[in-house]
Amino acid sequence: MSRYGGGGGGGGGRDTPTKASRGAGGDAPPGRGGAPGGGGGPGAAGYAPVRSAEDDKIDRVQREADVVLNIYRDNVAKMLERGDALTTLHEQTVELNVEAKKFKQSSEEVKNKMWWKNMRMTLILIAVCVVLALVILFPILKATGILGGGGGDHD
Repeated sequence: MSRYGGGGGGGGGRDTPTKASRGAGGDAPPGRGGAPGGGGGPGAAGYAPVRSAEDDKIDRVQREADVVLNIYRDNVAKMLERGDALTTLHEQTVELNVEAKKFKQSSEEVKNKMWWKNMRMTLILIAVCVVLALVILFPILKATGILGGGGGDHD
């Protein structure tokens, strides 16, 4: 590409300014920006800097780099947020694991207490049944004479 944006078209590949790159003056020399009156320096009134294709390309690449940089920053921010969320989730998991172990221990203790309580109730029920059976059977066995000293007439 040429400095004037002409490229390879029109003038047989020569680096000549195109009418569009010269500005409003049309026939102004290169670098003057087409300022009327011919005094087109950087401080002159009506100065319009000439933009070359390279300048446009640099600007386009800079804009693309800015877009990529913004996407990168967004991704890093999201990654940090995700890392914070994962850290919180890990901490909650550890706490839940500790609580689960405590629950398991306490549930085993309750299970053992309930087993002993049930066993005591079963033994008490068995003892009551045995006593009741003895209370009922003892007088019957004594009256029939099976238990010695019975109540029958032996004369």
